[in-house]
Amino acid sequence: MKAEQERKNQHWAGNNTMLMTQYVYWQDEEMWLGFLEEYPDYRTQGETREELEENLRDIHNALTSGSFLCPESCPSALKRTDKEN
Repeated sequence: MKAEQERKNQHWAGNNTMLMTQYVYWQDEEMWLGFLEEYPDYRTQGETREELEENLRDIHNALTSGSFLCPESCPSALKRTDKEN
């Protein structure tokens, strides 16, 4: 049974900028699960909440750097097409 989901604002520093993003997380038995509200198709997990936050940060960095393609639910500004590759 899933525990109640919670939302958290997270401040991440990178490339001389500070950004704020929100994510949803919950604990399911021994694992922490979550996703970035802006990218709900990309879920991740961690053995601790800190590990979950690190994994969410990695997902955010990969999506915003364009290092992999987004599904249809990604904001259009972040989508890459085959022509751009």
